[in-house]
Amino acid sequence: MQKIFLFLLTLFALTAHANSEEYRVIVGYSPGGGTDYITRTLINDAQKESSNNFVVENKPGAAGVIALRFYFENTDKKILGVSGGQVYYEPLFNPENNFLDKLIMLGPVLYSPMALGVAPNSKIKTIDDLFNPKVPKQRVNIATAGSANEMLVQVIKKHSHHDIVGVRFKSSGDAQMALAGNHVDLQSSEYGFFKTKQIPVLAVAGKSVDNVPSLRKYIKDSDIVNFFGLCISKDVKMPEVEKAIRISFIKNNRKEFFESLGYTIDMNDRNDYLNREMLPKYKNFSKIMLE
Repeated sequence: MQKIFLFLLTLFALTAHANSEEYRVIVGYSPGGGTDYITRTLINDAQKESSNNFVVENKPGAAGVIALRFYFENTDKKILGVSGGQVYYEPLFNPENNFLDKLIMLGPVLYSPMALGVAPNSKIKTIDDLFNPKVPKQRVNIATAGSANEMLVQVIKKHSHHDIVGVRFKSSGDAQMALAGNHVDLQSSEYGFFKTKQIPVLAVAGKSVDNVPSLRKYIKDSDIVNFFGLCISKDVKMPEVEKAIRISFIKNNRKEFFESLGYTIDMNDRNDYLNREMLPKYKNFSKIMLE
């Protein structure tokens, strides 16, 4: 009887394995950044709820556009781990890289206001130091990693009397290393990234969070957020994968977990986040940038 049971168990395992699929999850940034961290967290959770196998691949470069172009070469059994900088802010800088109307977000979306992390020995001690003309003009280096980061730097550059210089890195993790080593004065990234890494934050773009000062006092139109999640082409259907993502997100209390790290969650029940939230904003923002 025991031999029969073991035989049936082995047969079931082999059958399940034979029916499983392997999905490649493409991340357009290096390991260690916010996009990579969130993608791997969501995918590792989903893996436990699925008979399929998910393999994360990092393809950094060109603000995530290399990964996007690679994805659309062949979308079969591929998923994108994306950031707003990659699919929203990058097209504002370079319209030829616009993939917004070709993608949908699959499952929950996390978003967080952009913020400025401060280096241990930075000459910029408070947010007022960036905008108070009584502070002598000097060069201020701000590390960036992606178009959302650069957008915040561009906004600050327009309003500060200092010589603001964006220093670009492949990922927020690489930028953080430069910040920790005092090679730059500040870092631009989403607030959730800094809270995850326990990095002191000078200010947030938008309303004050956790008693951190807001940039609104100095820059009226500074409410810049970044968002993260999993994307697929509008022409692709993945109901089983989506089910695993949603079930694991709830089962692992990820909403509460990410909220504690400074992110807001949009459950995106209809997978319409980009069409509902970002496409209208993109069209409006594009007009403003052309003025």
